Amino acid sequence: MAIRLDVTGFFYRREIDFDASFQTVKQVMEAARQLGGAPSLDFTGETSSVVVGGTLTEVEFIKTISVTHAGGSAVSGQQRTGIAARRYANGVYLGQDDTVFFPGGDVTQGLVSPEGKKIVNAWQYYVYQPVDIDGQTMLVDVNRSMGPRRVEPYSQPFLSNPAGGARGILDEDVIVWRQVSIAISPTFPSSPDEGVGV
Repeated sequence: MAIRLDVTGFFYRREIDFDASFQTVKQVMEAARQLGGAPSLDFTGETSSVVVGGTLTEVEFIKTISVTHAGGSAVSGQQRTGIAARRYANGVYLGQDDTVFFPGGDVTQGLVSPEGKKIVNAWQYYVYQPVDIDGQTMLVDVNRSMGPRRVEPYSQPFLSNPAGGARGILDEDVIVWRQVSIAISPTFPSSPDEGVGV
């Protein structure tokens, strides 16, 4: 069987042969990096120390994802389903996760960008599991069903839940990466006294 890996907006959708040893999203991405043909995937990570299960642990978060298209491999999802025909240029599609931190390590304070950015880009992944509902295959958001959403390092066994155990990556899972923009401070002052608003 297989796992599907998607990178939304980069026109990347590939299937990776399932391996029972897969426990992390990073392991699936490493397997995808080894696939031949186009589109091809590459990525980099950045290590950080966070508390996991009450212990300070060194983990890795995604830093960049790049997809290289050749031979017309950059097609929209609609084209794959036969609804519309949209093709995009061959080349490298690169997205970077902006560095942010909590001042003084205090997670009750807002995030800060060392470059002073008000809006930062962040990679987020979601894991879906296909289930049969009334004869139709539907994708269920495993992240949401495991409890409150939080940042999960892609190098950690998926999915650490508040009770302890790890689910791992299962056969037929669909892993979707999305790059989102997050406002970490106001883009305009809240009152005319503070400066020019919208």
